[in-house]
Formats: sequence, C-alpha cells, structure tokens
Amino acid sequence: MSKRYIIPFVLVIILMSAAMVSADGSRGQYYNPDYSGQYYPYNNCYYPNCYYPVQPVVRECASFVADVTIADGSFVSPGSTFTKTWRIRNNGTTTWTTNYKLVFVSGTQMANQSYVNLPYNVMPGQTVDISVQMTAPAEAGSYKSSWMLMNESGSQFGVGANCQTPVWAQIVNYVQTYSYNYNYCYGYSCVPQPPCPPPPPPCYGWYCGAPDFYRDPDGNPKPPRW
Repeated sequence: MSKRYIIPFVLVIILMSAAMVSADGSRGQYYNPDYSGQYYPYNNCYYPNCYYPVQPVVRECASFVADVTIADGSFVSPGSTFTKTWRIRNNGTTTWTTNYKLVFVSGTQMANQSYVNLPYNVMPGQTVDISVQMTAPAEAGSYKSSWMLMNESGSQFGVGANCQTPVWAQIVNYVQTYSYNYNYCYGYSCVPQPPCPPPPPPCYGWYCGAPDFYRDPDGNPKPPRW
C-alpha cells in the first residue's frame, strides 16, 4: 500500500475507534463515587467527566379514604364481635405486596391478632380495603385502637402529611341516657325550655267554636261579634 493511502486509512481507523467508544459509553460516562478524580479500572472514568445517576426516591406513604364499616363513635354491644374495615390509598412510590401488614400500635387491643397482611398487591395510586376482626370490651366505656402499615423490612408508616399518623377504630359500648321532661306545650325535649303559659279556661255554650268566637283580655269566652 502506498504512503498516500496509509494516512487516510489510519485516520479512518482512529475515527471508527472513537465512535465505538462513544457509542458503548465505556469511557467518561460512569459514576465516580468519591469525586476524587481517581482512575477506576472498572469504569475508566476521571472526574469531572463522570455521569452521576439520579437515585430514585423511595417513599412509603398512605392516605385514609373512608371507614367502610364502624364509623368513629359507633355503638357496639359489650363483648360482641365486629369487623372494622378501612379503605386506604397508596400515596407512595412503592408497590405494597401481600407481605405488607397493618399492625396494632397503641390504644385498646380489641383484636385477637396484632397484625393482618394486605389481601393483594397495591400499586401507587390504588386503594385497598383492610379488615380486622375485633371484640368490644365487656366493661362499659369508650375505646380506641390505632393501627399502622408496615413494609417488608419492618418499617412502619401511616397516613397524613408526614405519613406517620395511624388509622383507628373508635367505639362506645354503653347507651347514653338523658333526662327527658314532658311539657305539654313543647313536647319532649332534653333542652331546658321556658315555662309554658297557663292553658286557656274551658268554653261552655252554644257559641263555643262558632265563627268570630273570641275571648276578652281576661281570657273569658265571649259570643261571636255579630
């Protein structure tokens, strides 16, 4: 091969090699963890020509949607069993698997178990109904049982702006009584009422109930004004 062909041939080889390195990203496109500019044989990267990948944000969070059963303050007979069901939305970035749990954290433990597993996988943005079987205490009173979610690594999270507020079941197991007084002019009421005026005196005579029947200022019946 003559010299006039050697130089162009060498240039072509060099350009092709550079294109291949750029295409596979084997140089100057990798993470340099300590920012030192040290050469790393596994990635051929020198600071500051390294690529620092953005790490995905992992967020475990939920939001309360509704009390499907047993609204706060519901009456449950002492010693009777009931099913509390919450509807909760996945507001985080991870998928909740069936290894995630709803766990008891505080208040009155009205359930026989301290946790229940989620019934199915819940992707971000989806909702799930979580049910717990409970028994109302035998002693009369007001009771509250608080629960939070737990992921596969054992970290607890909940609802609210900080994702740390539990959901709860709140019941009463006694009947509230009131003192009712009957008042013939107001009927039954548990709100104090002013005294009633005395009833009008009875009316006797042919004119009682007739058109234009009236009473004088003393309440005495008078015949119609014809």
